[in-house]
Amino acid sequence: MRKRKLTAANLQKRDDGAFFERLYDLENLKQKKLEYGRSSPYRHVYIDPACDEDRLRKVLQELETHLTLSFKETDLFKVLQSVDIASITAESGDVTCENLMALRDDLYSEKFRKSIQTITGCPPLDSRV
Repeated sequence: MRKRKLTAANLQKRDDGAFFERLYDLENLKQKKLEYGRSSPYRHVYIDPACDEDRLRKVLQELETHLTLSFKETDLFKVLQSVDIASITAESGDVTCENLMALRDDLYSEKFRKSIQTITGCPPLDSRV
């Protein structure tokens, strides 16, 4: 896959979240829906970049510093698993994880879920995993 030239215009950050605003652009969603429909052997879509790499590095640092991670391995994949990020709140004393919380809020947002529905054609998503 050929990398596109990144410009300030197509990488405009959201003021209130982790994802780039172009992720929600109607033309981008239409293009991703086409890519999803043509993908094989399994339906998938590649969104690059979806958010700022520096912010993702900060999320990883917050995970490693403030949360317990456990390594899980199956015959299909290897992952570092943390607690359910939906359970992290400012009231629980996890306010130091502001980048993680911004990413979590975006992933659970109505706007993001509707974007996934638009791309995949799946039924309405709710905020539960």
